[in-house]
Amino acid sequence: MTRHTISALRRHAACVMACSIVLGAGCAVALAQEPPGDGLADTAQQAAKPPAPPAAQVPKTAAPAKPATPAKPASPARPATPAAKPPAKPSGPALRLRGFGEFGYTWFSANESFDAVLGSAGGPIYGGGITVIHRSGYFGRVGIEHFGGDGERVYVYGGEVFPMGIPLSVSITPVDFTGGYRFVARPKPVRTTPPPPPKSTFKPVRPLPTDKVPPAPAAARPVQRPLRRWVPYVGGGFGFLSYKETSDFPGASEDVSETFTSYHMLAGVDYPVSKWIAVGAEAAWRFVPNGLEDSPVGQEFGEKDLGGLAFRVLVIVGR
Repeated sequence: MTRHTISALRRHAACVMACSIVLGAGCAVALAQEPPGDGLADTAQQAAKPPAPPAAQVPKTAAPAKPATPAKPASPARPATPAAKPPAKPSGPALRLRGFGEFGYTWFSANESFDAVLGSAGGPIYGGGITVIHRSGYFGRVGIEHFGGDGERVYVYGGEVFPMGIPLSVSITPVDFTGGYRFVARPKPVRTTPPPPPKSTFKPVRPLPTDKVPPAPAAARPVQRPLRRWVPYVGGGFGFLSYKETSDFPGASEDVSETFTSYHMLAGVDYPVSKWIAVGAEAAWRFVPNGLEDSPVGQEFGEKDLGGLAFRVLVIVGR
């Protein structure tokens, strides 16, 4: 063999070896991807096996509904506070009639004139009258009172008083017509606060024994406020005042008997001591303009008003 022939054979052998290596690697990859088995044997076994019976179909049933979550009990509404009731109207008749007697003391505005003649600027008074009262509080009253005093006639000159030794009696009798208002106590509405609603607690299925059941809260009771029994009042009006001066001296020509229009205002309070009896006290101011305008003594002292201040205590009969 020649050298060229040997070289050609070597090249041919190298190509054959390279192809073998490539084919071997491809077969290894193919075997790695196939499942284990014998190939055709496995296919034959699978064909020989009888087909498996179809599985029985289980009827589908509806899934049980979930129990509804119980709604939370609504909290009990808080009871509204009851509105205050209007005060009850006074019961009884619309008009009431009462009589009264009075006694007291008065101080005259013309204090110097009365002090010069009677030796005092005032004196005791007494009287009485009737009162008509409406249940709304308004009232009307007619009263009469009397003042009497003894002294002597005097002569005033230059501010000095000279007694004349002639006995003198002074009589003052006013008749008054008065209207006013009594501040009668009215029952006031009482607001009651209801008890708070019970709190929601766990209630067991089995009831508790009777001795362990909590008692129900008692309802709040309204408390009646006591009414005041004393009744204040105010009033005013007009009247007529009779003024008289009489002397026991024979043939006296200086006796006086006149009537004047008077005006007055008053304020007082009464208090019932029983169903038909009450007591009261009041203060009054009377104004009689120009009552002493023609009096010589009043002219000397510059005093004309025949009125004054009076305090009275009353005993009242009636409801």
